[in-house]
Amino acid sequence: MLKNILKLDGAQELSKNEQKSIKGGLACNVDGNCPAGSQCVNDCRYTNLCRLNSYIPC
Repeated sequence: MLKNILKLDGAQELSKNEQKSIKGGLACNVDGNCPAGSQCVNDCRYTNLCRLNSYIPC
């Protein structure tokens, strides 16, 4: 499907941050900080995504 979308006039592939946002998270800042009440997570499901402090890593 991505190949078909990229064929559209003016279409471009999403950046890593855009992909992460679509997957349900806010990307961590360069310094690893996240908004209050959340933490930067790197585990089997997420890479550099801000998740709630109540998130249980896998």
